[in-house]
Formats: sequence, structure tokens, C-alpha cells
Amino acid sequence: MATAVLLASISFFSGFFIERKWRLFLAIPVSVFQVYIPGLGEGGYMPPLALLGGLSLWPEFLKGMRLLYRWPPILMLLGVLTAYGISLFFSSDLRLGLRAIVYLWVFLAIFSAVVLQMKEDDRVAWQLLSLTVLFAVVEAGVTIAFRVSPELEAIFLDSSLAQLFVNPNILEVLYTTERNNVLDPVKSGGFFTNGNVAGAYLWIMTMASLMLAVCKRKGSMYILPVFFIVAAYFTGSKAVLLLFPALATAVLIAVSWHFSSRAIFLMKGFMMIGIVMSLGLIGPQLVTNNIIGQTEQTEQTEQTEQDDFLQQSESTLGIRLMIWRYSSEAFLENPIIGQGFGGWQQGYSGYAESVGLKEGFPPHNTLIYLWSQGGILALIFGIAFMLFITISGLQQVIKDQGQSSGIAAIMLGAFSWTFIHGMGENFGLVGELHMAPILATLLAFAYSMSNKNLDRKIS
Repeated sequence: MATAVLLASISFFSGFFIERKWRLFLAIPVSVFQVYIPGLGEGGYMPPLALLGGLSLWPEFLKGMRLLYRWPPILMLLGVLTAYGISLFFSSDLRLGLRAIVYLWVFLAIFSAVVLQMKEDDRVAWQLLSLTVLFAVVEAGVTIAFRVSPELEAIFLDSSLAQLFVNPNILEVLYTTERNNVLDPVKSGGFFTNGNVAGAYLWIMTMASLMLAVCKRKGSMYILPVFFIVAAYFTGSKAVLLLFPALATAVLIAVSWHFSSRAIFLMKGFMMIGIVMSLGLIGPQLVTNNIIGQTEQTEQTEQTEQDDFLQQSESTLGIRLMIWRYSSEAFLENPIIGQGFGGWQQGYSGYAESVGLKEGFPPHNTLIYLWSQGGILALIFGIAFMLFITISGLQQVIKDQGQSSGIAAIMLGAFSWTFIHGMGENFGLVGELHMAPILATLLAFAYSMSNKNLDRKIS
């Protein structure tokens, strides 16, 4: 209890005495690594340094929300927060509920702080984004290295160094009943223990680095988006194979919407997408099959790889369909109030045992989890948030000019991946703890560029 009070006091008083840019540094760039400081745990939970940085932005949250709450996407998130708060009264796991509320609140706090920073001195905001991308290069490089050498990944996960960058609670159960997919030699996550989550995160960082390249107009910066998406292929996530071609094409067209040299830009962009897909598809396969340096593969090997991919995809989909079948049964029992925090874990365990599934599976669907934890109100507000983000982003792409249009397209690309991939994963509405800070930042950039006149009212 004493540790929790100390941490809360540090976060509170730092809002008075530490400059905003340093608190934003802890909340955004440091979120790449999280940084778990030994000895700061409380009740089995160890808050990362990035979370404390986000909590210290409470003055910016109070200041910004006086105007920003009127923007529909933010209003919808406040609605989800309210639904979560109500749900605490009939939840069996209050700690899980408080964690969900805190991280969603931090998303709003970071968004407010970046909007305020963009108004007062946008150079600091751009510097923070640049640092975040630079730190994420390390995550991308480590992901590739761990796919090349699964033994190196195993050494890292067993080391004390991993305790600084990966939630110690996850590491404790990683090799037991809570095994995660990075233990598979064809998966890699860098500082993540789930390759699918790592793949989604690297796409978001692809968008962040593309924003820097487009807005700073430096050709050399386009190397970073290529590096990030190639690293995403090395995670082994099937979602990367399926989503990247479509979303990359859509973002490319949207970014070039108002460019005078649109045809040349598109031609170069499509060539780049083709090169990235070739590198991403061929590189991991060469590594997986230990044939680096060989120039040929037999048709039989290629067919086997295709069959394995299809079989794994069918197995993954089959498991999710069985999980979702339970959610439909649970929905009929409590359609209005949901299950509360911890309710899914209690109800699902019996169903999992009866059908032969792993007991610890979460819903693997953003909308199902919204309903389960916050009831029908959280589900409605969550769907509305997705719709408003998409609509406002498209409007900005079509109506705005130049840089503002490009930023909106990139923001929309990041959130679209989160929303789509989240229908089969457990990111949550605004992504998991690594994703949420950079998503909030991209959203703040898009909002600020589209609302310069309105933002003058914030003092």
C-alpha cells in the first residue's frame, strides 16, 4: 500500500514541478520500452515508468478536456470510461477494471497534452515523435534478430534484462500454462511476448515514421517505414500478410490525394510496396527454413509452406469461432450489463473445459470485450468511436490540403489496423499499453492540424 501511495504522489506532484515536455517524454517515447523498475510493484502489479509518465499528465487532461470533450471521438471515449466506472459496482475483479480505466484515461491525457503542446510549441511535439520512432527502431531490429536466432530470443526472455522491458508477471508464467506465441520459432516479438501484437505495433510505427517522412519532406526518412514493415513480416503474424497490401495501398493513395506530382508519387509508392512485400515474404522464409545463401527452393517446399499457412489460418479461425460461440451464449444471459470485469474469466473457464479449449483465452475481439466488461453502453460508445474516427479522418483527407490531409490519412491508417486486427485480438479499443501512447499522439496531430482556429480558445 505504501508503494502505491508513493507512486501516486510522484505522479501527482510531478504535474506541478516537471515541465510538460519531460512528462510527455516519459509517456510517449519511453512507452516503446515501458521500463519496469524493480521494487516498484504493488499487490503483484508493477507499473511501468511510461504509465507513471502518462498519469503525471493529469493537469493537461483537466485543461484540455474543457474544450476537447466536445469532439465526438473524445466524447465517445469518455462514455466508455463512464460505462466502465458503472461496471465496477458489479465486477468480480476490481483490479482488472481499474487497470482498464487507468489506461484509457492515460490515452485521453496524452491526447490532451499533445494537442496543447502543438498549440504552444509544435517543435517539441515533432521532436517527441522523432524520438519515439528512433526508439522503435530498436524494437524492430530486435524483432528481426530474434526471428533469425530463436536461441537468442530464449536467452533474452530468461535474462534479468527482460525484466526491465517485459511485464515481470507475464515472464513468470510464460513457460507454464500461459505460454505465448513468441516461443514458436516462426514467431518473433522483440520486447513483446506475442508476435501478433508486435506486428500491429510495428505497423503503427510504420505510420508514425511515414508521418515524419511526409511532413519533413526528407527522402532518407522513407527508409524507416520500409524497415518497420519488413520487421513486421518477421513477427510471423498472418495479419501482416493479409492487411499490409490493402492498407498500405489505401494510405498511399490518400497521402498523395493533394500532391501535384500524384502520378509519380503513386508509381514510386507502388514499387516500394512491392519491394517491401518481397523482402517481407522471402526474408522470414529463408530464415525459418535455414537456407540463407541458397538461390532456389523446390516446388515441393513452396507447396508445403503454403499448406502450412492455410492449416494454421484455419486452426486460428476455428479456435476463435469456438470462443465467440461462448460470447453469443453469454450475451443472451446479460445483454445490458455484460459480465463486468473478471466475468469473462469466470464464465469462460467452464465452457473451455467442456469443448477442450485453453481456459485462459480472452475474447479475441474488441467489441466482445467492450460488452463483456462495460455492458451495452460501452459497446455502443466503442462502435461510435470507431465510426467517428473513420468519418472524421476521411473528411479531413478529402477536404483539407497538403500536410493536414496526409497526417489524417496516416492517422486513419494506424487506427484502421488497430480496429480491424482487434476483431481477432485483444488490443482493446485504443490498443494495448505500447500502442495507446503513439495512437493518441497521431490522433492529436490530426486533430491539431484540422482545428488550428478552434485550438486558439485553449489557453
